Amino acid sequence: MTVKEIDKQITELRNLRYEEEKKEISEFKENAKVNVGRCFLINGSRYAKVIDIPQEEPTITGFNFNQYQYPALYLRSAKHPFEFDTLFSAAWGDGHEMLGTEYKEISKEEFNTKFNEITEAFKKRILEI
Repeated sequence: MTVKEIDKQITELRNLRYEEEKKEISEFKENAKVNVGRCFLINGSRYAKVIDIPQEEPTITGFNFNQYQYPALYLRSAKHPFEFDTLFSAAWGDGHEMLGTEYKEISKEEFNTKFNEITEAFKKRILEI
């Protein structure tokens, strides 16, 4: 077998791997939709809500995909009411929490109450300027 033939096989296997990986990610994404909308109180003071499923991030050689990293909306203060970041699925026990963070799942109503409180304070602050 020549080096050229080996390279051809490697390329074919890489393409096959890429296709299989895309299928697995697609399946995962479909199942992950059940987590969208979940709300959490983090360390007793920080509110977060999962707003989407994990997404692929393009790279030069393909893409990265972290199935444990969900886009989330975090509530902050009247000065800076929102922050968009990620919430790791360790919040609901899928994966490992290595930083000792405490998560408490809360109702959408509890999250919405805090959301309304912060947005009202933000509106008041902006209207006073």
